[in-house]
Amino acid sequence: MRNPADITLPLEGNPLSAVHLIAFEDLQCKDAAAWRRMLDDILLPRFSDRVAFTAFDFPLEKHAWAMPAAIVSRRMSLISSEQCLDFRRYCYDHLSEITA
Repeated sequence: MRNPADITLPLEGNPLSAVHLIAFEDLQCKDAAAWRRMLDDILLPRFSDRVAFTAFDFPLEKHAWAMPAAIVSRRMSLISSEQCLDFRRYCYDHLSEITA
C-alpha cells in the first residue's frame, strides 16, 4: 500500500509547462468553490495549453467535513484523476447539502 503522503492530486493543463499554479483548497470553503468555477469556466479553457494547475488540500479546522473529504479526494486520485476532480466539483457544488 502506498503512503498517503505520497498521493498527489491530479494535474490539469499542461504538465510540461514552465508555469505551474498551485492552489491550496478546502473542499468545504465557499471561496475555494468560487475558485473552482473560475478555473473550470475561464482559466482552463484559456490557459490549459500553457499552464499546469494543481490543487493541494488545505482543510481548515473550522470546517467539520473538509478533512474527511480531502482524504476521500486523495484516495480517489489513485483510482482516477477524472473521478477525483468530479468528486471535488461535487463537494463545491453541494456545500450546503453535505454534512459531517
